[in-house]
Amino acid sequence: MGDEENRKALNVDIKVDVGLDKLIETIGAHFEPQRIVRVARAEAEAALIKDNTGAKLLARAEKREQQRKIRQQQNVEAIVGGAVPLLLPEHVSGEKVDPDWTAAFFDYAQDVSDAKMRILWSKILAGEVSQPGTFSRRTLAAVGLLSQGDADLFTEFCSYVWTINGFGFHVQPDHTRAVLEAAGIEFAHLTHLASVGLVTFESIVLMHARLDDHKPNLFAYQDRTFEATIEPGTGGAQRVSVIPLTTVGTELAPISGAKFDEPYLTRCLAQFEATGIRCTPK
Repeated sequence: MGDEENRKALNVDIKVDVGLDKLIETIGAHFEPQRIVRVARAEAEAALIKDNTGAKLLARAEKREQQRKIRQQQNVEAIVGGAVPLLLPEHVSGEKVDPDWTAAFFDYAQDVSDAKMRILWSKILAGEVSQPGTFSRRTLAAVGLLSQGDADLFTEFCSYVWTINGFGFHVQPDHTRAVLEAAGIEFAHLTHLASVGLVTFESIVLMHARLDDHKPNLFAYQDRTFEATIEPGTGGAQRVSVIPLTTVGTELAPISGAKFDEPYLTRCLAQFEATGIRCTPK
């Protein structure tokens, strides 16, 4: 073999070795021996692999399963521990939590290792224990697929969300996305929130359909609550631009950890008033 061929062969071995090192580093916590192979020259590898008896493979599989269960139990205990201080006796219903909901909750929660996501799961558990039916199993499934980035984006978005007769809406003052864009939330972010099932781009008629022209409606922005009435003949609700939340988004918004934005509240109240929706603080 010439010098050029030797160089090429050496480069291949180095690349393979680097890749194997990274693979071994990745799986090292789960498999023993931690360094099964050193290079990809394979007669030696094959001999080693063939030497693995069924008993050795079973022992490694059992050890990996044991480590997985320990990790899952740690996750569950951290989430339950986080829920305890959130349970206020005066808000805890006597109604029992659906056992199927509980089983589904722990199926998802047991694999949550991220500390910030655990906080969200603790809030969900505390909310459901306090008032069964607060969070649907559909919401559990959706949260189970959320990344930390998704959750952070939704938290930011919820700083500009109202609950109107029990359903979530981002109200857009002046019929634009200017408020969101000023907060760094672009249209691409909104489409992403829609793709993970938290917002929808359905017609604003949804808002009007949820309002009653003949009696007060309940408007809430975080901890501020208002009785809203539509001035006769104004059709005000039809002239308020909104981005609706889905049912899942509506359930999660109150526990999102969103920040209160006083200028946004002021602009929305002015928008309501200008379109014939009179809001009276409760």
